[in-house]
Amino acid sequence: MKIAQQDFEQENYQRTYFDKNKDSNPSESYFNFPSFLITFKELLIKSIPRVLCYELNLITMSLINIYLLGQKGNLHEIAAFGLGDAYGRIFGYSVIKHLNITLQNNCNIAYSAKNYELVGIFYQRGLLFTGFLCVILAPLLCFSSHILGYINIEQQLAYDAGNYVWVCLGSFFASSYYDTTNNYLQSQNVVYPQIGLQLAQSFIHYFLADNLINKRDMGVLGAAWAKNMSDFILSMCLYFFITFKSPTPKTWIEWDKTAFDNVIRNLQRALKNGATSYLEETALLILTFISVYTDQRAITVTHISLNNSALGHISFFLGFQYIIQNYIGNSIRRGHINKAKRRAFHAFISIFILIVILLICLQQNAKSWSAFLNSNTEIQMNMVRSLFIYQKVLLCDGIQITLCSFIKALNKATIISYIYLFCYFVGTTISYSSWENSKEMGIWSGWIISNLMASIAFLVVIKTTDWEKQHKQIKFKMLQDKIFVEVVKK
Repeated sequence: MKIAQQDFEQENYQRTYFDKNKDSNPSESYFNFPSFLITFKELLIKSIPRVLCYELNLITMSLINIYLLGQKGNLHEIAAFGLGDAYGRIFGYSVIKHLNITLQNNCNIAYSAKNYELVGIFYQRGLLFTGFLCVILAPLLCFSSHILGYINIEQQLAYDAGNYVWVCLGSFFASSYYDTTNNYLQSQNVVYPQIGLQLAQSFIHYFLADNLINKRDMGVLGAAWAKNMSDFILSMCLYFFITFKSPTPKTWIEWDKTAFDNVIRNLQRALKNGATSYLEETALLILTFISVYTDQRAITVTHISLNNSALGHISFFLGFQYIIQNYIGNSIRRGHINKAKRRAFHAFISIFILIVILLICLQQNAKSWSAFLNSNTEIQMNMVRSLFIYQKVLLCDGIQITLCSFIKALNKATIISYIYLFCYFVGTTISYSSWENSKEMGIWSGWIISNLMASIAFLVVIKTTDWEKQHKQIKFKMLQDKIFVEVVKK
């Protein structure tokens, strides 16, 4: 009798989930100001915690280390750290980070469908994927000095950058566990405990890094060991929190062998969905590799500092991208197409307003911005001189990432990957060919052209896509994946 009641409730929820009649005011104008304010407020409230998580991660991973290395005035050490950081992200941290975006999205959909056990299975499967990829990627991190030695850069720079990556191997494993668990918790709106933990980690990391880099004069290796220790402490704190505090009792289940079902197919799907944002970040990090092809270390370090600022604003927009994707995607999944289009329009206007605010703040606080990113006076002056081109980078990135979130909401991730591959190949080629003569202006011109091309392509895709047809395909996939069906234990 109890099982029959559960089946009835599940079927009833499935019917109401796809009830198109719940799309209130289907003919409401896009320019309804009260409706816009509701969207703006919801996006802001829901995105800020995730933005903070992304930004605190960047502060601990890169900005503190570069700031403290800059106090020593050794530009070679900053360049070695920047190159090692970029390599470690491309072949390690960023792979896991963008893989887990798929985990968070899957958990969010299952959680909204009230299939709590499936959320737990998604998390267990995510841990399996993360562990597998960590083992696969570890050799690339271990032999980073040798690999960097083959790209025709200064041998001492390649050796020091590779040593940083190798020593950070423990940090890679620890942060991978943290990122997987963090995405699982965020999918259920458990966010503030992680913000508190990451804030504490930032303070701990600063004192550890200051002691090892400056007081013990360990330089780049001091930055690596500080990162190892702070990431290990962060991961252990999250483990104890989720184990003993039990913030998600509905989805925290015993280990289920169902997590092993169709592992290869699910891993391929996760990698395909995560490839879109990974390609963008990788294209940005490749610019760091281009910047080391000069004898003027001040120019290289200036670009590394600007690159970290770019990672900061991309993290800002990515925090909004996930919320926008789910905000619009939820309406599309339920068949509320007109509502989804209104939300997309309001979300775009909201992000554009935030971009304008960021540009004004950046213009008014240029010196503080440069001082925050690097403590070296020469580098700060170079950054202020590069502000004009950097503002264009910020504008293009914000628009492109927002348009990308609309296509993700339409469940068309594959076409995003193709667009990114083409656009960033063209842009990176332009950056490489322009770097020697135009320096920062040349390297960022290629990036801006990439984003403009991607934005135009995204607009064409959004305009030509049949949103109603996409709803039907998404609905079919959700039913096929048994999102609304309780997992039967074997």
